[in-house]
Amino acid sequence: MRKSFLLLSIAIFLLESPIYAGMPSITIGYMTSLRIEAISFFLFVFLVSTWIFKYLWNSVFVEMANLPKVTYMRALGMMILWGMLFNLILTMISGARELMTPGAWEPTGITYKLKNNDKKLSTEDRLAHMQQLSRTLVDYAKKNNNMFPLNNFDSDIPQELWKLPQSEVRYKYISGVYFDKSKQLILLYEPEFVGNKRYVMLSSGDIKLMSTRDIKASFQDEIDRYNER
Repeated sequence: MRKSFLLLSIAIFLLESPIYAGMPSITIGYMTSLRIEAISFFLFVFLVSTWIFKYLWNSVFVEMANLPKVTYMRALGMMILWGMLFNLILTMISGARELMTPGAWEPTGITYKLKNNDKKLSTEDRLAHMQQLSRTLVDYAKKNNNMFPLNNFDSDIPQELWKLPQSEVRYKYISGVYFDKSKQLILLYEPEFVGNKRYVMLSSGDIKLMSTRDIKASFQDEIDRYNER
């Protein structure tokens, strides 16, 4: 074995061709090298974490006779499986967030934030936009037996009106509410991120500025009245 290795080394040395200055050489780009460094660091941390996990698991085995010992390869397999499960859970959370607020989030580096979150919407813009939506919804109700749209995606209403100004976030909407000047039921309201004071459109078409606490209290009153029937 040693003789074969020695002969192979001598052959490589003898076959070595001379290198001249200025000869082209193959190198990787800067971004590629950064990616390779990041991947190699991740693999190093992952393998070290696997060894730590194996050590802790087998240390507990001393105290728990029914717990089997694990080898390094088994510990590595368990770490990979758990990593896949965590990735699945995080993907489901991201999907649920996107379904609840479609188009409202934008990537910023490795995280996400609400679009236009850095720009505070002025009170005047918020009120003017909801007034325009209120007029449109009241006109719709008068043409449809005092019934408001079933949801906040109804195509008869311009889609931009369903959204806050300069945002992809839609108003919170309560379906099944009828247009009635004598009632003050909440039809739609601004989402939480605008602040504690939020504009609310009522079933009468009026617009009020209410706190989050008052909005919740109004919903609870409606639930109590419904249960008393």
